[in-house]
Amino acid sequence: MSVEAAILKLQSKAGALTGMKAAPDEPPESINVFPFTVSFEDSGSLANWTAQFGNELVVIVTQIHVSRQLLAKAIAVAYAYRDSFIKAVMSDPTLGGSVSTITAINWRFGRLAWGGIDTIGYEFRIGIKVDISP
Repeated sequence: MSVEAAILKLQSKAGALTGMKAAPDEPPESINVFPFTVSFEDSGSLANWTAQFGNELVVIVTQIHVSRQLLAKAIAVAYAYRDSFIKAVMSDPTLGGSVSTITAINWRFGRLAWGGIDTIGYEFRIGIKVDISP
């Protein structure tokens, strides 16, 4: 189990969505294909910690970026990813065994930016729990 494996699994799920053009394993400096997705660790904490066991509670961000060239069309394209990504994540609550469980899925829709380019899309904040032992 690892946060890094969970990030790769989320990228794989987002990259498999219909019409997704890029889902790199590592967040790139810039990208010129749309729509694309990036995932990265945001925050975390250690809970239920003892000398033998603990839980990492981590938030991973997955962003789905759509070009804003034609705003009304971009919004329609982006909206189509919401339910399909949520369903893909919900269908695999251990993210292929990389985490103990998903604890939450939160999202926001709106303006995003990557590599100095304004985009529109979703930012999903996926809470995960990873069991660890020292």
